[in-house]
Amino acid sequence: MKKVFLKELRLINFKGVKDKFIPFSNKTIVSGGNATGKSTIFDAFVWVNFGKDHLDRKDFEITPIEDGVKLGRIDSEVSETLLIDGLETVLRRILHPKWVRRRGTSEEVFDGCETLYYINDVPTSAGEYKKFINSIIDETVFKMITDPAFFLSMKWQDQRENLFQIAGTVSDNEIAASNPDFLALLDMITGKSMSDFKKEIAARKKKLNDDLKLIPSRIDQTKKLMPDTDDFDFISKEIERIDKEISDIDLQISSKYEAQDTLNKVRQEKFEEIRVLELKKKQLIFEEEESNKKWVNECNSYRNELENKLSNLRITLDSEKSNANTYKNLLISYETRIEVINKGLQDLREEWQKENAKTYVESDCLICPIFGNKCSDAFSIEKNESSKELAKQAFLSEREKRLKEINENGVAKKETLESLLKEQKKSTVERDSILSKISDLDKQIIEAEKVLNKNIKRVYSEIIPNNISEYVELENQISEIKNSLADTIQVDVSELKEKKQKLVDVRDCHKLVLGNKALIEKYNLEIKSLEEESRNLSQQIADVEKQEFTINDFNRAKIDECSKRINSLFSIAEFKLFDHTIEGNEFEVCIPTNKKGVPISTTNTADKVNAGLDIINTLCKFHGVTAPIFIDNSESVNSFIDTESQLINLVVTNDKVLTIK
Repeated sequence: MKKVFLKELRLINFKGVKDKFIPFSNKTIVSGGNATGKSTIFDAFVWVNFGKDHLDRKDFEITPIEDGVKLGRIDSEVSETLLIDGLETVLRRILHPKWVRRRGTSEEVFDGCETLYYINDVPTSAGEYKKFINSIIDETVFKMITDPAFFLSMKWQDQRENLFQIAGTVSDNEIAASNPDFLALLDMITGKSMSDFKKEIAARKKKLNDDLKLIPSRIDQTKKLMPDTDDFDFISKEIERIDKEISDIDLQISSKYEAQDTLNKVRQEKFEEIRVLELKKKQLIFEEEESNKKWVNECNSYRNELENKLSNLRITLDSEKSNANTYKNLLISYETRIEVINKGLQDLREEWQKENAKTYVESDCLICPIFGNKCSDAFSIEKNESSKELAKQAFLSEREKRLKEINENGVAKKETLESLLKEQKKSTVERDSILSKISDLDKQIIEAEKVLNKNIKRVYSEIIPNNISEYVELENQISEIKNSLADTIQVDVSELKEKKQKLVDVRDCHKLVLGNKALIEKYNLEIKSLEEESRNLSQQIADVEKQEFTINDFNRAKIDECSKRINSLFSIAEFKLFDHTIEGNEFEVCIPTNKKGVPISTTNTADKVNAGLDIINTLCKFHGVTAPIFIDNSESVNSFIDTESQLINLVVTNDKVLTIK
């Protein structure tokens, strides 16, 4: 088993402690009055390892405070010396405030704190420090085995999870091995949890009970729907008699309809004659209209050709006028550009003459800038003559260059002018040709309009049927046939039909009553089926309840075995792992109690502390490690149970100074 022993602690500016060195033995008593720093020692031990206080808070006041003001420019430091299986290790954690001077300012400002870590006086990162601590002991395990109150303050679900982890889970197969009913139960719930299966059969039982409760009301409702019993044999004979009378009436109606069919056939033949004659009338009108249309179209054919020709001439005229207007605008553009070029040529001529007329003017003597006399220095005179000749040559060269540029510019403009004159001439010819075409088209349009006006447009004339002798003859034939139709007589069977309908109504009433016989038989079968369903539901409910009893027995056996295993691990504490509802159903809990079954939360401080130590002993055995145990309020405990762990008792006394023994 790994043994972690706290050899000593050193606190510097930690909470209310400026500088304190604390040595520890196997059993150390830290005593003093309230606010003398007992809990601070426990906080320092937890903080140097995990960065929290003993209440598991990360944010707690570490920096010392004087007169209500934090001492913000000093480090808070805790170092500890541990013996891990006899090997000494020194861990140190420092909270260092950072003060920085911002750019452009002269004063330093607080910029938060950073934490510094050391292992055996070697600086290290936060990650490496945490990794080293976890290699010694897991943080959660550390909390559980260093504070007797910690495990008892955990959520019951976390307590329960740790207890089952220590004792090991009791499998369903282990419980079922001693009972055949349990084995059969496990076979039924393959693939499901016991709690899910229990919920499933509870839901099935509820549905079965609900269905069973409905059956009596369903039987009563069926009986209420059942009609009264009548003389069904007499009603059947009456239906047979009425059916025979209806059959006799149908024969009479059929006979009269046969006579009517003969008359209808004659009438149908006459209607067919009328239809044929009406078609002939329509054909006559159609032929007359077609003949009229043909004559009109023949008369208007030449006029249509003239109209198309005139339309094409007008379209061509509009197109040629558009072309003429285009050439007109083009010629105006040419004239403008030619005028501009001619003006440019004239300007170049004048510029050439002006440049050509320029002559070189030279100075005859040198004048002294100081005395104003003509210079008599031979060297200067010679130098001046040489410079004058160079200046003259430069003048003549520049004039020749400028005259050449003017000539080249003039030649280019002349070439452009000649090109424009050619294009102008060509466009003038094209325009004149188009104007000639326009004149010819105007003449053709005038002639076409004259010819068109001489040809009158023909229109369709309305057809008057009565002016056609054959049409009038057909009308007379149709009138004669229609007059002959008035002589035919319709067969009257209304009285027979009325009599038949009365018999049908009476027969249908009898059939409706006779139908109650089948309905009564149907309802009797339904009642019998409901009674059978009631017996089946009752049996199913009994089967489900048997399964529930088996589940309850199984759970009780499992609860007993789980509690037995877990509670065998402790000498003082026991744990109640299941409780019951008012209805008797079990549900999961985790209630620490003493051996008498009294909840630890209701016992005195001594019982709570010793129960916590008992739990720590079991946890240390399971995890294979011991660590220092800090016992707060230990003055309330007369004796402690034996433990292999190092004990540090925090005792409240009337002393105003903290004492370490």
